[in-house]
Amino acid sequence: MAEVDVRVWTRASPEEAFRFLTQFNELPRWVANVQSAEQTTPGPVGKGTRFTQRAALLGRELMVESEVTEYEENRLLTATILRGPVGGAMRWELTPERGGTRIDNRLEITFSGMLAMLASLAEGEARRSHIRNVETLARVLDERAR
Repeated sequence: MAEVDVRVWTRASPEEAFRFLTQFNELPRWVANVQSAEQTTPGPVGKGTRFTQRAALLGRELMVESEVTEYEENRLLTATILRGPVGGAMRWELTPERGGTRIDNRLEITFSGMLAMLASLAEGEARRSHIRNVETLARVLDERAR
C-alpha cells in the first residue's frame, strides 16, 4: 500500500474549496487522466454518496466507483474506492488559515492485478501524479477565488 500526504494552501475559503471538491463532475479539471466523473446517487453530497470516474491509463479506459465515507461540511471529506483497478481512500481536511484554506490530503492506495506485480513502479508514479493533482487543485481554486 502506498500512502501520500500532501498539504497545500489556497486563497479560496473553506466553503468554496469544499463546494468544489464535492462537484465530482469537476474532477477532470484537476485530476490527470480522469476523462469524466459523475455523482451516481441522487440528492446532495453527504456520507453514502457514490460517484464514478472514467480514466485512461496505459491506453486503456478504466472505471472507478467511490463512496463518501466521511463528511463534515466545509471541513472533512473522505472517499473510499469500492470498485476499480486499485483500492484505497482519499481524505481531504480543510482548515481556515491566513484568509484562505489549508488543505491536508492523504491518499491511501493499494494495487491489484498487473499493477500489484509492478508495485514499486506504480507507487512511485502514483505519488508523483497525486502531488501534481493536488497542486493543480490549489491553482484551480485560486483562479476561481479571484
